[in-house]
Order: sequence, then C-alpha cells, then structure tokens
Amino acid sequence: MTELKKCLYCTEEKDISEFSLEHIFPDSLGGTRFSELFKTRNVCARCNSISGLFIDGPFIKNFFSQNDKAQAALRFIDLKKPSPLPMQYMGGLKNIEVSNTKVCEFWFGPHGGLVYHVRNKADKKWDCMIGGNPIGKKKDNGSVYIYAQNANEYWVAVLLLSCLDTFDGARLISGNIDLPPVPEGEKPYFDTPNEEEQKMLEQIRRLQGVVHNGNFPVQVGFEQRFVAKLALGLGVNLFGEKFLASSYSTSLRNAMWEKDLEKRQGFGVQFYKYFTDDNSLADLFAIDGAHTILFYPQEEKLFLMAFIYGRKMLMIPLAIEKSIWEPNIKEGYIYVAAPQVDKFIGPISVSEYVAYKGGIHKIPAMDDLMKMTFDVSTLPKITD
Repeated sequence: MTELKKCLYCTEEKDISEFSLEHIFPDSLGGTRFSELFKTRNVCARCNSISGLFIDGPFIKNFFSQNDKAQAALRFIDLKKPSPLPMQYMGGLKNIEVSNTKVCEFWFGPHGGLVYHVRNKADKKWDCMIGGNPIGKKKDNGSVYIYAQNANEYWVAVLLLSCLDTFDGARLISGNIDLPPVPEGEKPYFDTPNEEEQKMLEQIRRLQGVVHNGNFPVQVGFEQRFVAKLALGLGVNLFGEKFLASSYSTSLRNAMWEKDLEKRQGFGVQFYKYFTDDNSLADLFAIDGAHTILFYPQEEKLFLMAFIYGRKMLMIPLAIEKSIWEPNIKEGYIYVAAPQVDKFIGPISVSEYVAYKGGIHKIPAMDDLMKMTFDVSTLPKITD
C-alpha cells in the first residue's frame, strides 16, 4: 500500500519513499551538528536538491559568506596538527588572459598562499556563485595553481590540504612549492603541467608582486530566500500544523521560491538589512567565529535572528500571530554553534545568555567553547 505525505516546500503529496533528510540549517554551514529542530524529513528529494542549489547555494557560495567562513575558521584553529581550512575568495581576475571559455578565480589561502583556479565558464545564472555550476565542476574542476607566501612547514601543509579540500578533483600545479619525492607507487600531490597549463603558469608567475584586479558579481537579496526557507522549516518544527495552516507560512514559502526581488517584496514578509552598520544587537548576541540563532518574542510577533559566524545578521518574523507561538514560547532563547569544533549549545534563555555575555553569570558549556577559541592577532606575519 502506498503511503503519501505532503512536502513542506512544494506542498505536493508524494510517496514517502521520495522524501529525504533536509538540513533546514545547511550541512555546509555546520547543520549536521545541530539538533533535530533544525532538520526535517518532510521535504521531498526534488525540493531538497533544488533548494540546496538555488536557495542555500547563493547564500553559502558568495563572496561575503565564504570570506566570513574563512575568517571564522581561524578563531578555532589547532596549531598542533595541520588540517584544511576555508579560503578567502577574491573574485575573477581581470589582468590575466584566458580563453573565451575559461575563467580564472583568485583565492587567498589560509595565512598566506595565492591560489589561482582556472575553470570552464558556467552559464550566466551561476555568475554570483563561487566556482560556478556546482554540478559541472564534478565532471571537470579545472586546474589550480598554488603559490606559498609562508615558508613555515605547518602553513604550507595547511595550504595544500585546503586546496585539496576546496578544489576536489582539480589538477594541482605548483607555482613555487617543492615537495620531497613520494614513495614508489604513490600519487604525487602535484600534477605535471601540460602545455596549456605551462603557459598559464608562466603568465601567473609574471603576476607575482603585481596588483591583482578582480571582480565578484553579487545577487542583490541573496539572503532573503535563504532566511525565508529557514523560518518556514523552523516554524513547522516548532508549532506544527497550526503554523503550517497559517497564511504566513504560505507567504514564507512563496518568498523562498520567488527569484524576482521586487515580486518577493509583495508577499508580506518583512526582510531586515543583512548589511548594517548597527552593531548593538551583535554586541549582545554574536560570538565571533560561531553561529548564534535567536528566537525572540516581541508584542504579536516571534522573531528569528541569526548571526552567521558571528558576522552578519539575518532577521525575519518567524510567526506573526501570537496565538500560534505564545503557548510554546514565553521568553526568548538562543542556540550557539561552532561547527569547527563540533559544538552545539542550547537552548539558553536570552536573559541568561545576556547575563553571561555581561560577565555576571556562568554557563559552563559556553565557558568550554570560549576556551577553544584562538586569538588571531597572535598569528605570525604571513610572509614569515
């Protein structure tokens, strides 16, 4: 007998076999480590795949999110053992010649390291996503040219591991790094450059010491569809059918699927500024390098607020009818996550958390997390 259930994202009834685990807070941001509140099994595999590509993807794989992630990783670095770290994305290079079918993207490796990724151009719809089409690069991830700026063995190892992790399947070409011979039968780290790669290598060498000119297209409102999806999934997990039956859940669903920015503003969903100079809320709730996710009631509305890697703020009304959320939530509470060190803490009441931030209250789990942070200002100079 066929068992049907309705997909949270497309509202179609489908066979239960067509559903898969959806990380409402994406896996690539550390969502696997989050509690079940931030996951759902009520999303069909098709919506899971599409939302991952076109809603989560533009939020995760853009200039700002990538570079926040790279900076946040250093807050929890372990100097005892080299391990891969996220790299900073600096955009597509203008002052380098590639064929009409190629693009060269420039990356800044962890604590030194200049990395040039030459790949096939993707369709223009992928221009605002780092690396272009994520499906296409599985077939051909191009060539990566790697230059170390730091002679320290630890940082060279971190750079090489990071390139392996970031450019899975790409050909790796040495710019200035000499590695010892590998034992017979083992694959060397670097590939021997072919004729085309040799020409590119020589061109990149001439760029060393020269100002690099790059550009990075950004999709305006890239965060809105993501935070609407986040609010929809969390609202259903928190309040169940009464939230799902509300007109506001429909508004959130419409907003998450709407590609047109102007049309998205017509669904009655209030989006708050992602880029703001007001740091007052960050001072209260953010922790540099970690995610903080806050549920906060104010008058009729329940707000969802998130500081991703402690940097920029996402905020949206999660529920706008008091009768839906009030029986479950009497005061605000917060979750803290540092995926770099497998930490997920919460829920913590807002009053307790603010008192902790003010130094007048102890939260042992938070103390344990803060002991794991690293003072980035103590790192040696990049060129040492």
